Amino acid sequence: MRSRSLGVDRSQFAIGETAQPADSPCKRSRSVEVSPPPASDVSGGIRHSYAFHNSRFKLIPQIVDGPWVVRRAVGAVPCLLGTKVTTRYFRGEHYVETNVEVGSSVVAQRIIGCCRGYSGRIDVQLGVVLQGEEADTLPEELLGTVQFRWLQVDDPRGVVPLFD
Repeated sequence: MRSRSLGVDRSQFAIGETAQPADSPCKRSRSVEVSPPPASDVSGGIRHSYAFHNSRFKLIPQIVDGPWVVRRAVGAVPCLLGTKVTTRYFRGEHYVETNVEVGSSVVAQRIIGCCRGYSGRIDVQLGVVLQGEEADTLPEELLGTVQFRWLQVDDPRGVVPLFD
């Protein structure tokens, strides 16, 4: 991901997440949020080590609409993603991308498998936060959100390519 290819200028910041299921190496879910640059404390945190990111990168899921079994499997509890699944980070001056290997966790595989079975019937919102642990990083700042509505993950028709 390059910030310029996304149309991001110096007054904006892009956050991208890529999730790849273990059983489908050619299928990926990618989302990108473009926003004003994060506050200086958060922006500085984005440039830290993998260990820092793994202990602070928090994903907040919410199933807005969908079957009870999916709402129960996903829940709405924030998750420190780097402590649960293998996660890689790619950073640039105006962006950070997170690559999540869903196949590295049996629990994550089961949750994604459940969601896949009902993919055309769920509406999910995901929030991204860097967890604040010191007084100067509280309250936590929401870095971005993305919403997937009735996404057919096994049907690539209608998926708009992110890059040319």
